[in-house]
Amino acid sequence: MLELLTRRLFRHLDEHCNTKRINFEPGDGEARRIFTANAWMEHRRDRVRMHNYVAQKLHNERGFVVHHVDADQTWEQYTTQTQRPQVTKLDPLLLIPVRKILHEQYRRRSPESSEPVLRAEVDGRIARFFRLIPCWEIEAWLYQNTEPARRLCKHRPTCQCEALLTQWRADRSLLDEVENPSDRLCLGKDHNQALAQGFPTAEVYRASKSLAAALDAMRGCDALLHAIQRTY
Repeated sequence: MLELLTRRLFRHLDEHCNTKRINFEPGDGEARRIFTANAWMEHRRDRVRMHNYVAQKLHNERGFVVHHVDADQTWEQYTTQTQRPQVTKLDPLLLIPVRKILHEQYRRRSPESSEPVLRAEVDGRIARFFRLIPCWEIEAWLYQNTEPARRLCKHRPTCQCEALLTQWRADRSLLDEVENPSDRLCLGKDHNQALAQGFPTAEVYRASKSLAAALDAMRGCDALLHAIQRTY
């Protein structure tokens, strides 16, 4: 699901992007286990593996990292209150150790380089790390694909899907302010893969909330834009 959604985001950044030429990892196995549901935060061994994995990908000349974590907050809460630990811990538990690994790698490669030069090298690599932080959760983005969601509705007697989807389609900014949106529709989390297909990126971007923040960060990375151009 995340891969499909990210491909849609890249196509929004550049409509000529040939997403078939983009390779996404991890696939299956240990790396996926560590990445899923913030499992890497729980154990030091997993954190070290995560640090080395991310550093390796960022050090790769054509490597980038897209990291998804739910905010578990509305957009208003996320932008005006203290952010949740899964977000605030990203820097001390992930990016700072990754930065140290990259610094050592560049130091060994170019021992004569000054500290400002090394920091610039590392900063350029860290800029290739992108955060997808939907408010409240990933369904706040996926439910924006309202027509497929409407068709997937189970039409239970107490179902409010029709009214909510109509409301959310009329005002794309509303979903970012809904707590636990996956509890509001009868389809829950069962069809996220389907909802990622044909995602209405442009419409959601214009709402200027959590998806727009993620896309703007990507747009600010020249290395990513150049990499997308190489897929033509």
